[in-house]
Amino acid sequence: MGEERTAEGVLRNLIEAFDRADLEAMAPLLATDGRFFITDAAGGVFCLSGRDAFMANISAMDVETVRPKVAITQILSIH
Repeated sequence: MGEERTAEGVLRNLIEAFDRADLEAMAPLLATDGRFFITDAAGGVFCLSGRDAFMANISAMDVETVRPKVAITQILSIH
């Protein structure tokens, strides 16, 4: 995992950690007070407040077994 601390670098590190099912590496890359919008299986969206809620949701997915794939296709930086 890279050590770049720019917004793009943190995002790339987060996606790479998710792809490896490395939840321990993911958690410190997320804001403790973040708001996370999740798309469910039916295409609806729900919001989770806080890193702990997001990580609990990801952990419940059993990422290691499911092995979902995420690919960054583009990143837009706003300055």
